[in-house]
Amino acid sequence: MRDQLGVDFFANSVSMLRASVDGAIWLVDDEDEASFYEKCAHDKALVLLTHGLALQLLEVVEQRGIEGVIACPRGCQGPDGERGNVFRPSTGDIASLLLVSRSFDLVIEDICGTAWLTASEKQVGSIRHRVVWIARVLQQLRQECRAEKPSPLDRDVCELIRWDVFEVNWEGIRATLADNALTPIALEEVSAGEKDPRDIRVDLLDCDGKDALQLLAAATRMFRPRGIAARKVVGAAEIMGMLRVAFHLDELETDEMFWRMRRWERRNSTYPLLRKWKTLDPLGVVWDQRYWETDLNSILRSVGPNGQLAALKMDLDNFKSVNDTLGHGVGDEAIRLYCSIIRKVMGKHGEIYRRGGDEVVVLVPELDPTIVRALAEETRAAIESEFREWGIVRGIETSPTASVGLVLTNGDCSSEQVIRLMDQAQQRAKQEGKNRVVCLQ
Repeated sequence: MRDQLGVDFFANSVSMLRASVDGAIWLVDDEDEASFYEKCAHDKALVLLTHGLALQLLEVVEQRGIEGVIACPRGCQGPDGERGNVFRPSTGDIASLLLVSRSFDLVIEDICGTAWLTASEKQVGSIRHRVVWIARVLQQLRQECRAEKPSPLDRDVCELIRWDVFEVNWEGIRATLADNALTPIALEEVSAGEKDPRDIRVDLLDCDGKDALQLLAAATRMFRPRGIAARKVVGAAEIMGMLRVAFHLDELETDEMFWRMRRWERRNSTYPLLRKWKTLDPLGVVWDQRYWETDLNSILRSVGPNGQLAALKMDLDNFKSVNDTLGHGVGDEAIRLYCSIIRKVMGKHGEIYRRGGDEVVVLVPELDPTIVRALAEETRAAIESEFREWGIVRGIETSPTASVGLVLTNGDCSSEQVIRLMDQAQQRAKQEGKNRVVCLQ
């Protein structure tokens, strides 16, 4: 009953906010995660803390027909399935995303000092891997425990660790579970598998990132590698805050969540979702060329072997005559028009980059190949039509058209293969007479 009253209250709030908030409304379960999402959110968007009710509230809001609302529940499990407006990091939660960020080592070195960090690495290896591994083992033990409330392992984490070697204190845990809260067989199975080498992102999916941060905070107080104390003792919230401040937003693009958010944003362009941290090309129409190869790699990872990616490469036919006849100033005007046409047709479906000169790359994830083919042809036809009129006004005998190479693939294809196929497809379009679309799979 209390939860339902909370949902109804929040739903009424969302309804009132929708009238005045021009961007997307983010429903976020956790206060620390809300602070992170506020860093990512568009200036017109609003992050609303819902205290664990995000998914339930989203369902009510959708039933009321309120538009432009997304949910960011905490944790990697949930009933949302493939819903297009529910987002979680691929690591499960924001604390985990921050743990694997590029800035992690710099933040920990700033907290604990270079000597502490160096001695830790010599004694136990990567400190981030160690805290995640222990958090995963403790979570596994909690899951194996019989239904006791509170769980016998819901206690100060410091008592569960041997701080001289920064490992799980198995003797202490066996003593804690001596009342058969955990069967001896289950306990031995967990302890036997504790040193199995695993990818840190896999381990993070089996634990709570905040538990790992709690262990890290305890380590600043308790762990003295080679007798060296950490320079500062900090709490988990302080570590998360420092990691959040140090996090570079472009790093979010390596996570599948970003590309799902971009897909939602393109389909809901009335409600801006994400802050823009990329730079447009020098003519200010589409993304600059510096991003497209990195984004290609990220998108291939995000779509995976069962997904779809369409990659288009195109340039203008007969463009040199525009520069030679009318000058480079008009040539820039032509490229602006050209990029604007591509954005008008493809902008709701994919990411558009000016690769240099009049060459443009478009990356379209998770769209039916038949639709992509139709969009590619629509783009070509629109360029031909609009430039015909543009050329008549400027007295050009042969107006620009576009040769388009289209590649249809999935995440099993490497970025190098995609680039090679894009080049081949566009070259064939040129060789076969220009002003056409050639598709390769």
